[in-house]
Amino acid sequence: MKKIYILLVVIFMVAFTKVNAQWSSTPSPYCVGSYVSSYTPCGDGAWISLVTFGTINYAPSCNSTYPWYRYWTANLGSNYTTILIPGNTYTLFAQPGTTSVPSSWGVWIDWNGNNSFADAGEFIWGNSSTPSGGQTVPNISVTVPTSAVPGTHRMRLRNMWQTGSNPFFGPSGGSAYDACASVNEDGETVDFDFTIPSYGAQIPPLAGYAYNNLTDTAWINSPYIFVNTSNNGQKYYWDITGYSTTLNGTYAPYTPPATNPRVCVTRWNTCYLDTVHQNFAWKFTQPGYYKVKLKATNVILVNGTFVNGIDSISKIVICAPPTQKPQASFFSLNRSVGFTDQLNY
Repeated sequence: MKKIYILLVVIFMVAFTKVNAQWSSTPSPYCVGSYVSSYTPCGDGAWISLVTFGTINYAPSCNSTYPWYRYWTANLGSNYTTILIPGNTYTLFAQPGTTSVPSSWGVWIDWNGNNSFADAGEFIWGNSSTPSGGQTVPNISVTVPTSAVPGTHRMRLRNMWQTGSNPFFGPSGGSAYDACASVNEDGETVDFDFTIPSYGAQIPPLAGYAYNNLTDTAWINSPYIFVNTSNNGQKYYWDITGYSTTLNGTYAPYTPPATNPRVCVTRWNTCYLDTVHQNFAWKFTQPGYYKVKLKATNVILVNGTFVNGIDSISKIVICAPPTQKPQASFFSLNRSVGFTDQLNY
């Protein structure tokens, strides 16, 4: 029994190491454009403090690590990634660390997924003149090409302090826009994953989950793994929506303890135990009954229109002390299925 618990704890720790992984400083297989190592963008505000695009809502603290590059992968949640539909138009906004910074910008999107930003149509936007203080990426419209290749690809934003004579992202800060150029200034490069969905599935998803533990009761302060068994889904969202001391009692909104590692940072934020099965790991800290909800979504083509297929299922799981006799963990609660033409993941 001791060996079993140790194994579960190891699995849980590995899961949360991956879930809570921070940005990566490795751009591979993409290039990375460098800045002057002795300059610190945090000191003068020449870093990227806000990006909104689709479901991306990115507002970090400053990156103080050279080479002033951050790659936010898709498995970190919906604030760091987005689904883009070919033919649709999305608004992109970004701003520097301080409003007084004279910033130069460059934006690139790898539409065909060939690990390069150099193809025709992949440079999206850049300053057309020497910028003034507080220059932003000013709510530009980005239309996804109908030729965009399905899959998960990369978007890049670059910001740098401009000198007046070399305000753009060419070699040594020259006048050509280059996603890979090394510039003789300080600044920051940020990459995000985005997904062009494949429309192989022509039916809505069917949400479902089971447990992957040695018993069907969740024990207090022990890792519990919910296994995603959904069909036809492209993206999955987990949440713990309520808590009660009795099965048929009143369920109050669930607020996790501050000391408990939380997978779902916000409601309906994606939660991964791994990026293949998109399972959910949790450690309950008090006995009782918990409502656990899984929403599965996909994008399908219906009568020439792209719509969201949505299915959600909620179950109640019981958490008890290890000394208590195990009992049936899942109690069926409800299911909701439907379509929407608003692609809000």
